[in-house]
Amino acid sequence: MDLRHSVDQLFNTPTGEQVTFSSVVSCNGKQVARTSSSFLAIGGFADTATTFNKVLGQTIIARLPTLKVVRELERKDWFSYANLTIPPIEPGTLLEFCLDSVYRFKDTGVYSSINTTGSVMLLDPNGRRTHVADICLQKDMISTTDPVVEFLEQYAFTSGSCLFANNGYAMELPESTASNPHINVLDSMREFAPICTDNNPVHSNSYFAGLYGIPGTVAHGIWVASAVRAVVDKHVLKGKTDRVRTYTAKVTGLAFPKEKLSVSISYIGMANGLIQARGSSAKLDGTRVLDYDLEIEQPKTAYIFAGHQETPAAKTGMDLYEHSDASKIVWGSADCFMLKVYGISLLDIVRNNPTSVKVDFKVPPMVC
Repeated sequence: MDLRHSVDQLFNTPTGEQVTFSSVVSCNGKQVARTSSSFLAIGGFADTATTFNKVLGQTIIARLPTLKVVRELERKDWFSYANLTIPPIEPGTLLEFCLDSVYRFKDTGVYSSINTTGSVMLLDPNGRRTHVADICLQKDMISTTDPVVEFLEQYAFTSGSCLFANNGYAMELPESTASNPHINVLDSMREFAPICTDNNPVHSNSYFAGLYGIPGTVAHGIWVASAVRAVVDKHVLKGKTDRVRTYTAKVTGLAFPKEKLSVSISYIGMANGLIQARGSSAKLDGTRVLDYDLEIEQPKTAYIFAGHQETPAAKTGMDLYEHSDASKIVWGSADCFMLKVYGISLLDIVRNNPTSVKVDFKVPPMVC
């Protein structure tokens, strides 16, 4: 097992400076899990020259519809074919762009430099991937967008996704009981702080919290996110936690010790075979403190075909025939057809179970 950490973001927001850390867990050289956490330092920060944002492993599937668009891509100074022997891209071809980007800021929302690199893979109908080109944009430039991503998103191709209208429909959660889906925030965060290694005094000291205009100590965002996930695992997934592929949570408000939080979740659609779910956690007055998204594997389903369990006996189904007018109509229609088309009685076969039946295929077909 290998564990790697990195700082992915450091940028200013209207309420303070946000920093994002990520960790990647690998086994035998293959990535098996990735976590990302963001923290906000409340206050005013004027320095933007040191702020940056990394977007790693971004994948854009694109289909270039016309030869004109293909030629436009080929003229971009950040695009180049992998080698001279590769034939030009054909219009309508499905392409996978795998990108890593690093952005540095001049001001909030304005880049001072863009570094986007990656590869272009051609996807054939059989799912094979062929490396056909490379992407490399390394430039000091004042811009609010990444030219590479901006161009590709015009032709982004979404496959296998279906999102419901009106934000989907709510999944039922148990009513308020002793084991309900409400969350009771801890009386104090002192014991949790060393567990998550976030010892910011606003979580444990009301005096420090007051310096930032907060009327008391604040629950850790990671505690709220974990508590919400525990509710979903218990009441929606029934303990089948291995079905979760991604869980993304965003703190939208402050939760305080001893508060009670409700949890809601909606089924919003499907994407690439995964259930898409979205939910939130809120205070009893409706103030939301957390929004979250889930991608969940569908439960395993078995289709069982019973087949013939035994040889049908004589008069099978005749009891229903004798006591059901609807059954008589179905059997009568089938018997009429067999008599007129093949010259045999289906009812006679079922009732008397003859050992042989002579079928005259020369009888001209007729309809009852």
